[in-house]
Amino acid sequence: MKRLDLLISGKYEISRSFATRLIKSEKIFLKEIPITDPSKLFSGDSLLDITVTPGALDTIEPDDTIIPQDIPLEILYEDDHVLVIYKKEGISVHTSASERSGTIINALAFRGNNTGVQRYGIVHRLDKQTSGALIIAKDPITQDMLSRQFQDRTVYKEYRAICVGSIMDAMTIDKPIARNRVNRKKMAIVTGGRISVTDILPLARYKGLGRTFTELRVVPHTGRTHQIRIHVKSIGHPVVGDPIYGGYAYEHLLLHAYNLKITVPEVGELSFIAPLPEYFNTFLLSLKKE
Repeated sequence: MKRLDLLISGKYEISRSFATRLIKSEKIFLKEIPITDPSKLFSGDSLLDITVTPGALDTIEPDDTIIPQDIPLEILYEDDHVLVIYKKEGISVHTSASERSGTIINALAFRGNNTGVQRYGIVHRLDKQTSGALIIAKDPITQDMLSRQFQDRTVYKEYRAICVGSIMDAMTIDKPIARNRVNRKKMAIVTGGRISVTDILPLARYKGLGRTFTELRVVPHTGRTHQIRIHVKSIGHPVVGDPIYGGYAYEHLLLHAYNLKITVPEVGELSFIAPLPEYFNTFLLSLKKE
């Protein structure tokens, strides 16, 4: 059993104080009934039935909960409306109850990217260990426009991954995802979970280190937590270096957000390419291409 404020903080990766504000303002529901006591105890399984008022998570957290930090950002593109950065492996996008510093949000707070936008302009996310292109809105109108594109699934997102085993054919993985009922920090394929669809296309296959590997182009059509990692794991080909879902042990998670195509105000559709990290090439050089 765990306090509701801690459960909400962990589930949505927000601060505990922000979770408490949401609960007390009747923005958290259990089976459509509002819960207003942050200290009320719930089991982890209850998270499957807990929902949040649409838009509530986009409320700006109090300024004193975000620590501005001078964290260098590698900029791929910037204009008056958007900022596109190369998110490196190992840095979280959002702050959380257990991680209040060292995130992209902290860097944006230092940069001053909070002029009317919500959650510092973040409109999508990448896992902490996933590198690649991340787009950030710089004004409320742009944030709404970009958010709608992600919600309507009109954004083109292409990843590159190196997975364990030989994958011979392109395929679409259409399996519902929900939080793992045993380990709440994991996601899982669950009947009745949220619709999740991923296309995968083998680019090359390799041998070495006592096994085979496949380099993939991956296009997710939905944006569930850990979606790509869960889907390739479900077909028996986990991402190399995945510390949560298994696979070949490696010091880096070989999953990268390579290409992002989205419509930007006053410019139109733009495509942002984030080159593969050097550790991808280092790993592949240790193998022999089939």
